[in-house]
Amino acid sequence: MAAFAGYGGNVIFASGYTTNVYSWSVDFTSEALESTDFTSAGYRTYIPGLKSWSGSFECRLDSANAIATPGAAPAAATFSADGTRTYTGDILITSNSLSVAVDGVASITVSFQGSGELTIN
Repeated sequence: MAAFAGYGGNVIFASGYTTNVYSWSVDFTSEALESTDFTSAGYRTYIPGLKSWSGSFECRLDSANAIATPGAAPAAATFSADGTRTYTGDILITSNSLSVAVDGVASITVSFQGSGELTIN
């Protein structure tokens, strides 16, 4: 398996390129529903349950771009890992965390909850 560099990544949110992004993450999970019964010979058994996904992306702040608003209706988002691998679905912005230091560049961390299916290509 060949590794790839993160500098090919990208985030497209709500029909436009999200500028100044330097990091993103997506967490994709599935519940494990216990199905243990008397035939399991003393071992717990499980079946897959509901799936969910969430994550965040980090951007440098500038005066030209709007900040995504927590609580707005879910909107389409595409997260690209290297220009060919993509993760696509609707996201609901759940929080913004702004960071400004006297000796650094102002940034924002946007956290989201996936709504519906996550398509992985």
